Amino acid sequence: MNNLKVEFNNSLFEKEVYFGKEINDKNIEKSNSFGSCSFEYANFSNCYFKNEVYFKNNEFKQVFFRNSKFNDNVYFNNSVFKDYTDFHECEFEKTANFYRVRFDKTPNFSQAIFKGNLNAVNTNLNFTFDDLQERIKQEYAFYETQRTAKEAGVIPNLYQEKSLDKFANDFRDSFRIFKNALIKDNNLLDASNFHKYELYCKEIELKNKKGKTFKDVVDRWQLLFYRKLCDHHTDILQSLNSLILVIGIFVISSVAMVVGFNYSLGYKPILEHWYFSLDFYNHHINSIIQDNYLFVATVNLVMLFGYLILVGFALCLKYMREFFIIISYVITLLVLAISPKILIPAMGIFTDKRAMLDPLSVFGGIYTIIFGFVAFSFIKTIRKNSIVPS
Repeated sequence: MNNLKVEFNNSLFEKEVYFGKEINDKNIEKSNSFGSCSFEYANFSNCYFKNEVYFKNNEFKQVFFRNSKFNDNVYFNNSVFKDYTDFHECEFEKTANFYRVRFDKTPNFSQAIFKGNLNAVNTNLNFTFDDLQERIKQEYAFYETQRTAKEAGVIPNLYQEKSLDKFANDFRDSFRIFKNALIKDNNLLDASNFHKYELYCKEIELKNKKGKTFKDVVDRWQLLFYRKLCDHHTDILQSLNSLILVIGIFVISSVAMVVGFNYSLGYKPILEHWYFSLDFYNHHINSIIQDNYLFVATVNLVMLFGYLILVGFALCLKYMREFFIIISYVITLLVLAISPKILIPAMGIFTDKRAMLDPLSVFGGIYTIIFGFVAFSFIKTIRKNSIVPS
């Protein structure tokens, strides 16, 4: 049965109901059974299921279970939810089984109650931060439409005013429920994905919160940073790319700084003579610092903020990130082949016998701190996504 459009709004199912079992199953009454179904639209809002319900191996495009109650076990094993999925304020008295379910769009389990066991093993959440943010905005818009409706038969002010950040908090709570159920089963790998979406919701909540405190602002930008850096320690490749970006931008900035300094003194180096350029820089930098102390200090500050801003944009802006990743991999491989100690200048040539305000020394020290932080994040991401116990 494909492309079904069904309405069961405010229905009562007193017997076992099977969606996904074969019609010729002799142990099932045909009046309460369907073959493996593909639902274009299905509305089970405000329904009451007294006995077990089976939705195994089904495909849903738009499905609503809002305010429904499942008095016995319910099984959605191997089902696919392609679009709008609404379990808002559902009650599950016993086992709710979502084994190997795939959600292509953000599901809404806000204010759902799971009194029994929740099986979310191998559940695939196939949506992004932007998808989740859009889903929360849709839920908020739907609620506002209901709240402000002035149609005949609609009770005015039935819905209390509710801000968008409260909806984000409701979604966060639904992901927390799934996360805790998986942690209880010691399934930390799958739980980390639900924790990631929980943090997505927290970021959206802080972004739309009115009357933010300084702590709220800091927490919001911290969440954004970790999302861009390593997707909250769930994406090893993204974390590695971030580490390579930090290295590549440091090398590019260092070369640009030495070339710019030498060029200002009349020396026009070429790449083939890089070491001659570095010797020229080393020979003149101390006298420049002694004669222009404040100027060099200002250059260091500008260079520091410029590097941090460049790294920030490269991490956050999609096309800029892709551009710098390609260049950074090439640069990192060249550095590893020529002089690996440049990757950690605090242990290499840039900090040996240099003046305190030497731009290469200052730049190398700041880079080393950032490199260590991002490298630690990369290692943590590997450990959290490893099947080997830590």
